[in-house]
Amino acid sequence: MTTRRHALYLGGGGLALASLFSHTGCTHSANTLHVWEGEALGAPGFIKLHGLNAQDADKAFIQAQQTIERLDNLFSLYKPGSEISILNREGHLDNASPELRELVTMAKGISILTDGVFDISVQVLWDVAKTLPSGSEDTEKTRKMWAAAHELVDYTKIHNAGPRIWFEERGMAITLNGIAQGYISEQVAKALYQWQGIGALVNIGEFQAVGKTPFIIDVQDPDNVLDIVGSVTLQSAGLATSSANGGYLGNDLSHIFNPADVRTGAQFTSASVVHRSATMADGLATAFTMMDEESIRITAKKSDVIEVVLVQVDGRVIRF
Repeated sequence: MTTRRHALYLGGGGLALASLFSHTGCTHSANTLHVWEGEALGAPGFIKLHGLNAQDADKAFIQAQQTIERLDNLFSLYKPGSEISILNREGHLDNASPELRELVTMAKGISILTDGVFDISVQVLWDVAKTLPSGSEDTEKTRKMWAAAHELVDYTKIHNAGPRIWFEERGMAITLNGIAQGYISEQVAKALYQWQGIGALVNIGEFQAVGKTPFIIDVQDPDNVLDIVGSVTLQSAGLATSSANGGYLGNDLSHIFNPADVRTGAQFTSASVVHRSATMADGLATAFTMMDEESIRITAKKSDVIEVVLVQVDGRVIRF
């Protein structure tokens, strides 16, 4: 099974379901639309850019690609020499990059906001899931395997001080699935914003808009990607969508792992979050699929979320 995120990460996270957008801003020559499309992190990505001439737009796209490649080399679980791979293998990283330290810190902050529902240490659960033959999820042996893995899931045992990151328990591992694509989109957008007067929409798995240009994005129905459940307008903000339908492991075991109990199903089929930061939107959307509505409303208010779109199992849409 391959999902859009699987190409970069082996971990539990959401599947971005937002569709392409229609631009509602000006159309005169100073706002000619420049488009970069290609593979980013093993999945289709794009950048749409207003406010630059063709030559400068090409330079901006090269800068964006360099940012993507640099961060992929830090966060990819498929690359043995990436920082996250070394951290998971050794249990510590003594000279972690500023980007990895920042992302781990942000992830722990989202864990606190969601009372631990979002937890990057769920990678050990994915590692167990990969070893299970089909139909074996309910045996005594596998129950013991899940129990042992759950003992290692605890974001409070991930430590980050100065340039060093380390785990408190041997055998712990992290995944940045569920937050890194938002972070990369946001970092690319920040790099682009250095070009004066631009309006840009970046989609490297999740969306980040920068500048004064408004962008309209349709959020797809998680049960039928040909339909939409609503549209959101992004202006200097990020959008992330997480869905339990993004992929399954074994017998209906979702790729989104609940830190408390891997067998607990998602509360919502999908959750979309608009926040000024695509990183925050990504992490919160992942958590919101596993939380009840009241808890989501409380967390959204505490987190300065701009908008939430939830799709229930019966198809009902909740929006606030």
